[in-house]
Amino acid sequence: MRTPTSLRSLFFGLTLASVGAAQTCMGGGAIQLMKNDTLPAVPTGPIPVAVIAGLAEAEAAGTILDVGGPARIHEVSAMLGNAPSGSSGFSIVADVEIYDGVTDLPGGQYAMGPMVFSLSGDLAQNAQMFSHAINTVALTPGGVQTTQPRVAIVFRVLINTNGSCPTGYTTNLSTDNAGCSAAFHGKNLMHIKNPLQGCAAAGATLWVDPLRYLGLGVPLCPLFYSGNWIIRACVEPDIQTRWTGNATPGGFVSLEFKDPNNPNTPYFAMVSGGIDQGFDVTSIFPGWLPVQLNLDFWWTCFLNSSECGAWLLNGTGLLNANGDAFGAISIPNDPNAIGITWYVSFFTYNPDIFNWQSVSPPSLPIVIQ
Repeated sequence: MRTPTSLRSLFFGLTLASVGAAQTCMGGGAIQLMKNDTLPAVPTGPIPVAVIAGLAEAEAAGTILDVGGPARIHEVSAMLGNAPSGSSGFSIVADVEIYDGVTDLPGGQYAMGPMVFSLSGDLAQNAQMFSHAINTVALTPGGVQTTQPRVAIVFRVLINTNGSCPTGYTTNLSTDNAGCSAAFHGKNLMHIKNPLQGCAAAGATLWVDPLRYLGLGVPLCPLFYSGNWIIRACVEPDIQTRWTGNATPGGFVSLEFKDPNNPNTPYFAMVSGGIDQGFDVTSIFPGWLPVQLNLDFWWTCFLNSSECGAWLLNGTGLLNANGDAFGAISIPNDPNAIGITWYVSFFTYNPDIFNWQSVSPPSLPIVIQ
């Protein structure tokens, strides 16, 4: 990233003319598409995104995913955009890196855990990315194992001939242009050269949150950055909430709570109507874990046994010796329920001090039809 004259984002209503290998995840629900961007899983039609023109060669963009605990990353993807035309066919060369663990530091900076995968280092390959598309990169057979509740998926720009460091790059990694919401804090990162040293800076030295970093004296968002990186991953978490059944009025949805790393441990299930905001309980209870479910009407309703909580069966209990437990949601036989969407997650905890030990990523959406 460069000084304010060249640290610039170009915001346009770009047309997603070609999705390319837009990412879909196979695996029967065990492998989930995880992302922080607000775009649909498979975007079509006109899509407003932002091209972050100030991201220079050797610098990187990344998304931070709450995977809940140990997991395997099978595929990753990122969107490359071209401004102002949104034209296809422009390209850059990038590396892919995966970091096992991310810690927030003061001033909008991060400390990264160990790098457990590099496309150039592990597979001796680079990714050639094309605009205007979501480009998917397959990783090693069997996936890349991670161990921490938060992991970082990073795309590092190696070669970009579509501009220069002093003037910016017209083809670059893109965000969803979703603004500067505090809900996006701790979900995005950049590995950048010190902006105050200009293009002569040697090496990328700072891991920063583009929504919280104030190293230039002014916020990067919205003038130089907006929203979330369109960087995604197909993740197979060890800890999962899965469902099967008939999501219809009067129907019955079976739930499986799975955490093989915490057998014989108490669990507590939660239900919400959305996952775009989430809530970070660590600000209130240090040592707990962030939850991807929204604190909305449904979250509150399902906590109340005299309301929606009566529909949730075995929402609390004890995982068995294999780290499994089973519950259900009994859907009211009410036609007004059609169209409602729920997500289910659970956490395990130490019963002596009620300290959270793990939190599952949200289930796939339960859409009542």
